[in-house]
Amino acid sequence: MWGFIRGELLFWKDRTTIVTENLITMRGSIGNILILVFLWGVPSLVEPLYGKDLSTSGAGVRISAEQEEEISLILAEVSIQNIEKWIRISGTIDPETGVVKGRVLGKEKQLIREGQKVHIYPLIARQPVLQGRVVRTFQDGNELIVETDLQPKLYEGVQLYIMEIVVNFGRHLSVPNEAIIEEKGRRVIYVQEEEHLYAPKNILSGIRGELYTQILEGPKLGEKVVTFGSFFIDAHYKLHYMNEHKSSSDKEGAFAHHHH
Repeated sequence: MWGFIRGELLFWKDRTTIVTENLITMRGSIGNILILVFLWGVPSLVEPLYGKDLSTSGAGVRISAEQEEEISLILAEVSIQNIEKWIRISGTIDPETGVVKGRVLGKEKQLIREGQKVHIYPLIARQPVLQGRVVRTFQDGNELIVETDLQPKLYEGVQLYIMEIVVNFGRHLSVPNEAIIEEKGRRVIYVQEEEHLYAPKNILSGIRGELYTQILEGPKLGEKVVTFGSFFIDAHYKLHYMNEHKSSSDKEGAFAHHHH
């Protein structure tokens, strides 16, 4: 049940930005918002950090317990999970059989198999969601027709539906999708090194599912990574990195001036 609820939240979260989601969770902290304005509102300051491997720049950044509570920080363990992709298509009622069927286009046709789970719900609402199976597939020109065993009697008179065909890629080492920060072709997560201490780690990822992404290289099984709140940690880390870099530059400049 939790997996489905989480899928619902992520379904709508995908229609916002990570910036919006994390600003909302900050609940009005002036200090935190100033950090974000400083980092993200002045492109010339933050752009040099994009594409730079910060995972080797230091031990990490320390966040207080109060800050963690303020941003509603959530951690998740790197774990073995079923990775599922939900293929969303439109569905209609077959006038002869009364079941819901739909059409799949493009490369996703190759992923469809008989016996796969299907969720359906009408365009007008997402609840309740009916669950069934793919019972038959056949080619119609460039399209793949997908027939289900669902007869949506709860929605009398409704003809148009959303179908979610669940493609299971098996169990893999993975992290929740919301833990991953993408920038300039790189993917980074923040690992909890110890209590209140977080460090960036580059990852090489594989299959991206609805809820989880396969990890090929990066964190180890059982390590804890930041999920919700990762944007704030990333911003705080970049600020910390820039301050350290500026301090080192100032010291080098002072030393050079002293020996001029």
